[in-house]
Parts: sequence; structure tokens; C-alpha cells
Amino acid sequence: MCFSASASFGASLVLSVIGVATIKNTQHRAQIPFASIPLVFAVQQLSEGVLWLTLPNAEYITTQKVATYFFLFFAQIVWPILVPISILLLEKRNAIRITQKALTGAGLIVGVYLGYCLPSFNVEAKIIEHHIKYSQDYPAAFRNYGIVLYALATIAPPFFSHIRRMWMLGAAILISYIITAIFYEHYILSVWCFFSAILSVSVYLITLEIKGKYEVNAKFVLLNQNVISGKKMTKDEIIIQAIVDAAKKLIQQYGLNKTTMEDVAKGAGKGKSTLYYYFKSKEEIFDEVIKQEMDDFFGQVKKAVDKEIDAHDKLKTYIVVKIKTLKNKISLYRFSIEHDPHIVNINEQFSKLRDRYDNAEIELISSILKLGVKDKLFKIPDNNSIKVLSELMVTCIRGIEMEVITKNKYSSLANQADLLANIITKGLN
Repeated sequence: MCFSASASFGASLVLSVIGVATIKNTQHRAQIPFASIPLVFAVQQLSEGVLWLTLPNAEYITTQKVATYFFLFFAQIVWPILVPISILLLEKRNAIRITQKALTGAGLIVGVYLGYCLPSFNVEAKIIEHHIKYSQDYPAAFRNYGIVLYALATIAPPFFSHIRRMWMLGAAILISYIITAIFYEHYILSVWCFFSAILSVSVYLITLEIKGKYEVNAKFVLLNQNVISGKKMTKDEIIIQAIVDAAKKLIQQYGLNKTTMEDVAKGAGKGKSTLYYYFKSKEEIFDEVIKQEMDDFFGQVKKAVDKEIDAHDKLKTYIVVKIKTLKNKISLYRFSIEHDPHIVNINEQFSKLRDRYDNAEIELISSILKLGVKDKLFKIPDNNSIKVLSELMVTCIRGIEMEVITKNKYSSLANQADLLANIITKGLN
């Protein structure tokens, strides 16, 4: 294989175009460092193209030095820091993030060390046959440690990611490194960076996958709205709902731990590839199941409250129906809650979704209290007091909810809820 100025400049041009397209795929600022990888490689390859042109001519010695240091700055300092940090920023799972943080630490250590060595020791670039050889007089005592840390920081991170295509990038970079080490041992820095630059085109595909996931999540929001409102569903929404409905039945019967993506696919009458297009894991499907259940839960409570006429009955209905509906929902997933090792995550998910409905509940209770004030059933001095009382009631009923969720108490709690409603309404008279 022949490497030349045209190869470097050509790679730089292609990577620049792809880099711009990759940046446009980003949906969140946390994705920008990863999406910038093709552009950074484009700049690095541009600097090596300059070296190809200037190294044969001694009169360009200053330009040669600048281009050499510029290339090595990216190769030895930027990459071991940028790669692990950019992948860490994309990671959402705490267990994986711990590993990614360790790899980022390795990258920072080797990056800082090489950042010290680069200006402190002699470096030189030479064209030998059809390759550029970079000679660096760095301390030999730390060479092996540096190689290990550098490999950990630049090769390992893609293998520790929840994103499906990321491991393919890691595997490609690893294979290219092995090939380079075997066939281009003396030019490994230049040749491997060239291979890695070309392979970074896959960064574009990865950002496309992430973008697609964001678009699917947007469809989830629309889906929930359409399910509640009764609007006609799109083809994507129908598929998502079929998946979620199948998952509901399986999780209720077998628990989350024993439910597999294959089971859900079979239950929904879909292929596994279809499932993975909309959901990356069964945990993500479960999150959507819980979101829909909570939407239905709040809808049932509000519907029951709206049927009542006076504020006293509305408040009483709100408390009793809320506890009763929650009990019914929890009973459907009692097997998972009692037998799955995911019990903590399940409760955390309920807590997060409950927080999501706090404002809606506070507004509902506030409307009840305002109605009571208007009908002269309640004596509350002002709107600020109504807001404070509404927040206190939501907090108070949370305690009852947790008894239902964690201790399966309902029969006695139903009476307590009725008593609580009477106490509150009489106290407001």
C-alpha cells in the first residue's frame, strides 16, 4: 500500500465532509465531542499532508517542525483524552460509566505524560520509502506503561458502551492496530492513525443510530398522547404499542428478569431486529411500560374526580381512587417486585415517574380546593395557601402509596384514606 500527500489530503477532505454531516446528526451537546472525531482526524491528516510536501525540502524546516508537533499533539495527547471522554459522555448506564471513567483516567494520565514529553524531548519526522517515521527520544523506562495506557484509552472504550455499533468501531480499530503492528512496525504511529482516521467514518453511522433513538423517543411521547386522547395511531405507534402490550403480559406473568427480548418479539409477532430498532434493551421497554401504566393511572384518577360534583366528594374520591388504582397496578407487577433483582430499579422508576406527575396532581388538588372555596365548603385565605396545601397533600399521600408498593398494604389503607379525606375536609371547613 502506498501512502502519500495525496492520500493524506484526500482523507482529510473526505473526513471533513463526513465530520460536518456527523455534527449535524447530534441531538444533544454531550454528543458533540464524539461527533467531532472525524473533523479532528481531518485536521490531523491535513498536517501529515503538509509533512509529505515539506519533508523533501530543507528550506521548509520550520513548517516541517510545526507540522510534526501538530501531528504528534493530536496523535499522542488529544486522542487518549478525547476518545474515552467522548464515549463516556454518551453512556447512560451507571455500571458501564464506572469502567468508562477508569479508562478516561488512563487517558488523562498518558495524555498528560506525553504532553510533557512532546516539548521536552527531541522529535523528528522522516520519509522512509512510502511512509513517515516519527522518532521520539522519550524516556525508555516508561515506554511500556505508556503503550498500555494509550491502548486502554484509545481502543478499549468502544467495547464498553450500550450503543450497539460502538463495539464494531472498537473491533475495527483493534484489528487495524494489530495489522499495523505486524506489517508496519516502524511506522505504526503514522499508518495506524491513517487507518483509524478512515475507520472513524463509522462515527457517522453511530451518531445516526443515536439520532434515530432520539426520534423514536419523540414518537413515544406522541404515542402516549395519542393513546390517552384516542387519536388514530401511525404505523410506528402501532408497532411500539404491540411491543409494549406483549411486554406487559410477559412481565406480569414471569417478571422482568425472566423476560427476554426474544420472548417479547415472539409475543408481539415481530422480529428481534424490529424490537432493537425501537428499543435497545428490555429495560427500556419496561420503562415505556411503566410510563404508559402511570399515564393510565393518572387518567383513571382524574376521570373519577371529574365525575363528582362538590369539592368534598372530589377530594375524597381523589384519595380513595388513587390508592385503589395504585394497588391494582402494583398487583399486576407484584411478581416482578417481589422476585426480580431489579426491585430497586423498579421502585426508582416509579419514583421518577411519580415526580413527573407531581405538578399535574398539585394542579388537580388546587382546582378541587378552589372549587371548595368558591362553594364556601372550605375556608382557605388565598391562592398561595391553596398551593401550599396542595403540595402538602401530595406529600402526605406519598406515604400511603409507599406502604402499598413496598408492603402490599391495602385493605386497612383504604379505610385510612377515607378517614384522611374526612379529616382534611372537616379541617378546611
